[in-house]
Amino acid sequence: MNTKIYCLEQCFLPKNWELLLSAVKNVAGFCKESGKYDIPTLPVKLGHSLSKCAKVLRTKAIMEDNEDVKKSVEGFLKLYEDEWNERISVKARQTLYDAKFN
Repeated sequence: MNTKIYCLEQCFLPKNWELLLSAVKNVAGFCKESGKYDIPTLPVKLGHSLSKCAKVLRTKAIMEDNEDVKKSVEGFLKLYEDEWNERISVKARQTLYDAKFN
């Protein structure tokens, strides 16, 4: 498995999905034991930014008639739509909720 992403476009390759999720959790300080983030707003913001960048790249691919890039980005967006909330955002929002009421 590739353990490095060298440019933003590589984030949108579906084969790098697990690596991307791991990187987001790492940069936001996710703790497996507690299921909480050190910086809980960061994964939510990163998700929104990644989604926007993917849509820009998809538009560029459509304009350039690049089916390979378009297909990869659409795969990424499908993964994002299906999994981001469940695997990233829910735990981030729970961390925020817990911090607010503790």
